[in-house]
Amino acid sequence: MTFIQERIAHAFKIIGGKGYARIDCFYQTPEQSPTGSERLVILEINSLPALTPATCLFHQAAEMGIKPMELIDLIITLGFEEHRSLK
Repeated sequence: MTFIQERIAHAFKIIGGKGYARIDCFYQTPEQSPTGSERLVILEINSLPALTPATCLFHQAAEMGIKPMELIDLIITLGFEEHRSLK
């Protein structure tokens, strides 16, 4: 995983995130960061982002070859699996 993926996954785990979320952040290179180190500033974790045709989630899924309805099916399937595991 990349620096950004590691930090985002860690933040999602800390809040007890399940399924999917949209995490808004700023990335700073060592040259941009006041600490002189690579830095990720998390602004917001949206655990129920909109699923409109323009949403970035669909665009990101498309980059992995996942169509919008396939993504929705996956979200629903994962939700049912999580629910079953809690019983």
